[in-house]
Amino acid sequence: MKNLTLITGILLIFSSSIFAQDRPELSVSNIPAELLEGANAIIRQDIGMFEVENSGRAIETRKMEVTRLKKQAGFDQLYIIYDMHSKVGKVKIELYDAFGNQIRKVKKMK
Repeated sequence: MKNLTLITGILLIFSSSIFAQDRPELSVSNIPAELLEGANAIIRQDIGMFEVENSGRAIETRKMEVTRLKKQAGFDQLYIIYDMHSKVGKVKIELYDAFGNQIRKVKKMK
């Protein structure tokens, strides 16, 4: 019975490491020291794309990766600006700790 428990435990650890959404490249230890000095936050990536599908439809996509180093840095709220002529179709937010381990995931679909 001990062997079965040990094998099951190893399989669970192995499978969780395969399916984990961790991103070690986001670890704070990967940020150069000169960027960390005096910084409240580091914007690692900010990509925007606006695609016109036809005369009545366009899609705006935004991907932003921010490492918040201090509470006063902000970035603790998300604002999505829209009006009566636009709608929000999909929102996906992923939060990671200082080591790049995913701690929370939020999705909003149409």
